[in-house]
Amino acid sequence: SGHFTCDGARQWNAGYGVVMLGDGYPCPTCNVERFRRAVAKAEGLHGLVSAKGAKFVRFVVNPQSIETAALLQCLGFLVLTSVLAGLAFAFIGWLAWYYGLGISRSLGPSDLHQASADIALQAIEAKRRLAGGDMYDAPPGGILGGGKKLA
Repeated sequence: SGHFTCDGARQWNAGYGVVMLGDGYPCPTCNVERFRRAVAKAEGLHGLVSAKGAKFVRFVVNPQSIETAALLQCLGFLVLTSVLAGLAFAFIGWLAWYYGLGISRSLGPSDLHQASADIALQAIEAKRRLAGGDMYDAPPGGILGGGKKLA
C-alpha cells in the first residue's frame, strides 16, 4: 500500500497545514486527479470516509517556507522570462539592422556618410563662431574628404 511522505507529514514538529489552492499541486489544477485517487485509496485501505468539500492541505514545519518558495519561484520566472525576452528582442533588432528596416532606400551608403559629414561640419562651424577663432578649422579637403571647406 506504500506510505505517505508529502512535505512534513512524517516529521514530529510539522504542526501547520497549508491549504492547497484548487486541490492541486504545484499549480491549482495540477495533479488533482492523482490526489483524488490517493484519497480513494486511503479510504478503501483504512476504512475512512471523507467529508464533501474537504480541502487538501500540506503539513509543514514552517508555513513561511511555503511563502518563500512561492516568492522565489515567481522571481525566478520573472528573471528567466526577462532574459528570454531580451534575447528575442536583441535578435529581432539585429535582423532589423541587418536588413536595413526603417532606412530610406533612396539614400546609399555614400549619401549617409556625406550627410553625417555635413552635420559634423555644421557643428565645427558653430564651435568656430562661438570660439571666435580658427581653432576649429576643418582639415584640407573637409571631413571624410567630401565635406565643405571652411573659409
